[in-house]
Amino acid sequence: TLLSFVDDILSGARSPCVMLGDIPNLLSSSISLIIRCLEPDTTYMFRLWAVDNTGRRSSPSEVTIKTPCPTVDDVKAQ
Repeated sequence: TLLSFVDDILSGARSPCVMLGDIPNLLSSSISLIIRCLEPDTTYMFRLWAVDNTGRRSSPSEVTIKTPCPTVDDVKAQ
């Protein structure tokens, strides 16, 4: 899924599973996002790049994570 920070995340238009973690501070270069709707025991790759007002993209930053397996209730396990 490709999301635009301004068009999708700030407006909330197409991102029920992605929301701002903090109100962006214009003096800071960091932005916090909360990613919901992830499945357990699944690998996800996130890629982020900046686009300037002329349309040029920065080099992407990438991170890959694997969500943990769901916990098992040993009392109910058979």
